[in-house]
Amino acid sequence: LLKEGAYSEASAYFSEVSAACRYRSHLGSCENPVVDAFLYFRRQDLCQRGYDVQIQAVIPAELAIHNSDLVIAFGNLLDNAAEACSGMEKPVIRITAAMQKGFLNICVENTLPAQASSKEKKRRIPQLERGIGSHICQELAEKYQGSFSCSAGENSFTATLILKGGLVDASDRNM
Repeated sequence: LLKEGAYSEASAYFSEVSAACRYRSHLGSCENPVVDAFLYFRRQDLCQRGYDVQIQAVIPAELAIHNSDLVIAFGNLLDNAAEACSGMEKPVIRITAAMQKGFLNICVENTLPAQASSKEKKRRIPQLERGIGSHICQELAEKYQGSFSCSAGENSFTATLILKGGLVDASDRNM
């Protein structure tokens, strides 16, 4: 079309092909295909096990945060939330993630039993101490100049992980 000088037809064709080839999020607004796929399949798994999982993730395609670290962060936060509300009649997990002023803010909230059990929980992996997931989130917060905090309410628990992760510069992509 370009060789024939049909520029408007070439432009229309390009737009059509670009739209067809553009990544489509399973979650609706997550442009990062790795995070989108991970959260989508984890949500599917948790929903099959009886959890109500609500996700609102608005994450750009490329960040200055490694995809592997994003999966580690979301994986640990989801594992902790699922364990905390397991056994409840209607366990609910809410995830929100979005960029704000160059930082990725991840918030995971889960329901808690009305009266949390005071007995010590069993270790998932006998050789490891409990709370390893929290240590990993704290290490990620330090690595990406952010913060990690948790708070418990009457019937819910919230974990917030903030990571510095502004958009990747074109020059950084080639490294």
